[in-house]
Amino acid sequence: MTVQEWLKDITYDENLIAGVVEMNHGTQIIFDVRGWGWLTKPGKMDNETAIKFQDEVGKFIVTAIQEKLAREAKS
Repeated sequence: MTVQEWLKDITYDENLIAGVVEMNHGTQIIFDVRGWGWLTKPGKMDNETAIKFQDEVGKFIVTAIQEKLAREAKS
């Protein structure tokens, strides 16, 4: 299996706050979006804003991976 094959169906799971791939044995977490403690320190973000921010970061990473795979598939 290649990296490209492994990541071809990557999605972002808002419940896990993670990029995931569904495998035969279930959900495989590829990356975890971390930073809750830092984001919600006094003077930083409220909880709702921090949740949205973490989701935006996770979706950005998944989109970047998908775009790279698409470019590689064309070449």
